[in-house]
This record gives sequence, structure tokens and C-alpha cells, in this order.
Amino acid sequence: MRYGWLGGLACFGVNLFFAGVHSVFACSVCFGGASDDPANISLRNGVIFLLAVVLFVLAIFVKFFFGIRKRAKLLSDQS
Repeated sequence: MRYGWLGGLACFGVNLFFAGVHSVFACSVCFGGASDDPANISLRNGVIFLLAVVLFVLAIFVKFFFGIRKRAKLLSDQS
């Protein structure tokens, strides 16, 4: 560790500070905001879009590994 105990103490102090001001990072839903608020609708749409991107990338990985399995099977059948 480069900074030793002093760096660890500084990190702990920063984390302790931000743990005390948790309401600053909360969205309007946490405070009982309206669910039809444009900010909440766009936030929900953003989460759904990012989940779709993650699922798409995972599907590409699955397709890739099934392709590798198919090619390995073809190679083992030929020899």
C-alpha cells in the first residue's frame, strides 16, 4: 500500500462523510414522489434499456459458445 494507514484513514473518513448524507443521492421515488413524474418515467425507461442491452450481450455470448460447441462436435465426428 502506497499511503499506508493515512490513506486508509482518509478513505474511511470520506466514506463516513458520504454515509451520513444519504438523502442527497436519493431519487424522488424514495421520498414518495409521483410515479407518473417525467423524471421517474425516464429513469424507469433507462433501467429497462440497460437491462435489454445486458440481455442482448449475454445472448451473443451464449450463441458464441453454442457455435464453438457445434464446431467441436463436427471436428470430433470427422476424425
